[in-house]
Amino acid sequence: MNVSFPQVEILDAVREETETSPELLQLQQGITQGELGSDWAVQEGLIFFKGMKLATSEFVQNCLVCQRHKWQNLQPAGLLQPPRLL
Repeated sequence: MNVSFPQVEILDAVREETETSPELLQLQQGITQGELGSDWAVQEGLIFFKGMKLATSEFVQNCLVCQRHKWQNLQPAGLLQPPRLL
């Protein structure tokens, strides 16, 4: 039985870049120590900021790749066939 789940490879790339970039490392330390104010939060190693949901929504609305590959814009897969049992 195969189980599929979404791959979040971009988070690994962001974490790797954060660990190697001195500017991002300094920013991350400032956020975790509370030096940048209450608009920033850290949960389970991920950084969130006030208004992040709106900013993400606006980014996706303006991203041509996101709009092209959105499930509403794709053609249906066609008739689904049941798997053959051996």
